[in-house]
Amino acid sequence: MSRALVAGWIAFAWASIGASPAHAWLDSGELAAAGYELGVMHPPGMPGLAAVLRLATLLPLGTLGFRMALVSSAAVAVTVGFVVAILQRRQTPVLAIAGAVAWLLVGLTLVRHMRVVEIYAPAAAAFLFVLWAFDPAVPAEGATRLRLRLVGTFVATWAIWSFAELRILLPPVLLVAWIAALRRGRAFAAWAPLVVVAASVCVLALPLASARDPATDWGDPSTLGRLVDQLLARSIRTAYADDMLPASPGMWWIGLRGTFARLSEDLGPSGPVLVAIGLGWLWLRPQVEDRRVALALTWFVVGSIVYATGINPMGGVDRQTGLLLAPLAVLVVARLATRAMQPWPRLRLAVLPVLFTILVVPAALGSAGDLAVTRSWAPHAWSRAALGQLPPGALLLTQSDDLSAGVLAARVLEGARPDVITAPAQHLDRREIQRALRARAPALADAVAAAETETTRIDAAIASHREAVALEHPAVGVFTPVAFVPEAGRLPLAIAGPGARALAPSVPIRTEVDTWLPRLPTEEDRRRLAITLADWARGRVRTTGDLRRAIAVLQLSLEEVDPHHASAMVTLGSALDRMGATPEAIAWTRRALELEPDRHTALLNLALYLSRDPATSSEALALAEHAVALRPWKPDGWARLADLREAAGDVEGAAQARARAGAP
Repeated sequence: MSRALVAGWIAFAWASIGASPAHAWLDSGELAAAGYELGVMHPPGMPGLAAVLRLATLLPLGTLGFRMALVSSAAVAVTVGFVVAILQRRQTPVLAIAGAVAWLLVGLTLVRHMRVVEIYAPAAAAFLFVLWAFDPAVPAEGATRLRLRLVGTFVATWAIWSFAELRILLPPVLLVAWIAALRRGRAFAAWAPLVVVAASVCVLALPLASARDPATDWGDPSTLGRLVDQLLARSIRTAYADDMLPASPGMWWIGLRGTFARLSEDLGPSGPVLVAIGLGWLWLRPQVEDRRVALALTWFVVGSIVYATGINPMGGVDRQTGLLLAPLAVLVVARLATRAMQPWPRLRLAVLPVLFTILVVPAALGSAGDLAVTRSWAPHAWSRAALGQLPPGALLLTQSDDLSAGVLAARVLEGARPDVITAPAQHLDRREIQRALRARAPALADAVAAAETETTRIDAAIASHREAVALEHPAVGVFTPVAFVPEAGRLPLAIAGPGARALAPSVPIRTEVDTWLPRLPTEEDRRRLAITLADWARGRVRTTGDLRRAIAVLQLSLEEVDPHHASAMVTLGSALDRMGATPEAIAWTRRALELEPDRHTALLNLALYLSRDPATSSEALALAEHAVALRPWKPDGWARLADLREAAGDVEGAAQARARAGAP
């Protein structure tokens, strides 16, 4: 256990070096800020984490954001400690343990989550604790095994309530362990159900207590249905229904490629291969314990890959998946290397350092640049700049996680702009949001509560607020159906109503870009500006039809801000095509598909552009067929395919496609 403690402290020191000092870093501020003001976490959320974050802010060390990020650093330290403890139980050599820890600590996904305020590092710590507690290497005799398994059952139950991935992976393991204990007459079979109930009561006490104290809220206890919706993340499943459990093999394959690409970044190109070899070797071992371990590890590895590929593919870009795979890979490869070198103890002294050097160096090179990302103050500056634009008493309706998290963290944790009312526009239906609004503006909250749809709630909020109103990207996203004519404002806001005329006029886009680029040191930071510019261009086309200015802004963004922004390329191609520059539109759309081969709009747009030339009409038809093969549930793909088939003279095929599109 002493080695586990040493490894944990090393991991904590390594993680804290890069811990984010800012309150708003991508989605991280959302959790921290929500835990302070609304008490509501991203569903399903982790009960108790907000309280731990509050305790962390009492440390007299650095900024509040840094103090809260240390919670993730500590969780990663716990994860590493349990990895070492599991390896020690199997008499793993010190060289192998040291190499395994080094390999684990340089993977990009782990590096990212050890430095920011998020729920994923605590999830990994809980998962490794459960593995350690249920390890078959624990002696069956005595009370130690029983105590470990009961505590592990408590932690597993808490994790199952809190994390969607662990909700899939852990229940079958607990059930198998309980059935095995029941058949053998072990005490665990009698105690485990009681522990599960006790842990569940502790978890559910939090949302029930929020009925009288909103500060402790977790979930929505107003009705049983709302509570279940929170725990099962219904809002997430609804918002990403097209991405989760895709209905086409093509989308599964694309998701699988993305999962393995990120896994190769975390483990290096040799890592996944060695993991597969290690699992196969364990399955071939004659010992019963090895086969049990192989079964459990295979279940967790395959389950995590399926979760990342088909259940949460939209979280891959933000490294929301893959965190559990890294410690599993380390355990498998360390076990394989130790057993393979067991007959040659002297040779082991030379081979193990070489092996882990081959594994560590590529992974470290892939994650080295992340230090600049997590230490960047650009998200904080972006949020502060948005708040600085608002006149007194303004209502700010946001729609991106970045700005929603940033302004909430700035207001609640730093006391910025107490006169401003903010709310995420797409979540105005949530009881917690309405409760927070009622404390500041009762009439506004009543108007929002009386509306029935997302659009009418936004309209009601704008109409009922007597001061200035600001929208983030007003003409796109959730604000597309909203009638809103901005009078003033700068990126990414538009402001109308009383006080708007007193603001300085909008700054030219060229000036905005020149002002922001020096403050955006990393690709992650510049992507935020690129998204804003693309949304501005789309809104400009939608509201004014000004294609020339939109094209100029998109070209500026792709040249100087983010040359790999596929969404901007697709929008630029569409604008160029409408201006008659079809060859340029085709070139930009092809480039977007090189970056994102499954982008639905790009496939359909390119099919349209190519269909106008008889020489490329067959390629156009193939692109439309590929689009509907990837997403057969989207009617616009079938409609485009119907048009192309009809143009090719395939009347029957066109009718079939039009029927799938639901068109008359």
